[in-house]
Amino acid sequence: GLRPIRRDLSETYQRWLNDLRVTRTLALPPAPMTLAAETAWVDATSVGSDPHFTVYDLATMRPVGTTGLNGVNHFDGTAEFGIMIGEPDAWGRGFGTETT
Repeated sequence: GLRPIRRDLSETYQRWLNDLRVTRTLALPPAPMTLAAETAWVDATSVGSDPHFTVYDLATMRPVGTTGLNGVNHFDGTAEFGIMIGEPDAWGRGFGTETT
């Protein structure tokens, strides 16, 4: 399931972004993510026009990842879709497919 990005989950998002198993396929600079930087991203996302969400395991309501659209162009009908399943024990369980 999807719910809005939450500021109180900034530490969880930060943990995921500092796990090389999670980020090895993401287009991110190879640098540690600080809690301050992640919280700033969460705050900016909450007021921005590009939609971002937390992905939840509906059976437990545990957050397992994030997803969103970047660079939404309503005129051309284009955007970049991104997804990150941050909990390794959630990999291969269909969360990415269901989210997409």
